[in-house]
Amino acid sequence: MVGLAEDYEWTTVNYILAPVGYMVGGLGALPADTDGPDCSLNANNFRSYTLAGFKLSKEEDPLDDKDDLLAIESYHRAGSYIDEAGVKCTNSFMTTLD
Repeated sequence: MVGLAEDYEWTTVNYILAPVGYMVGGLGALPADTDGPDCSLNANNFRSYTLAGFKLSKEEDPLDDKDDLLAIESYHRAGSYIDEAGVKCTNSFMTTLD
């Protein structure tokens, strides 16, 4: 059984992004001549930009809209990787892991 560190609580963000982390590691281990590493890279970029957006939104300064704009930009960049990750991951699942 895996335990959490003292005073650590999982949030919705953790539950959403944890499976993406497993996919990043698992598909990144596939041979370089497959779509696995590309899937892993795109999923990792999605995960990283999503986490950055959540971090920026928590650090919001009511007097400065820059944090809001940077968080929105991070979410937008994260979303730009979903389509490519979907194609590469689906191909990896259907060909390499078949």
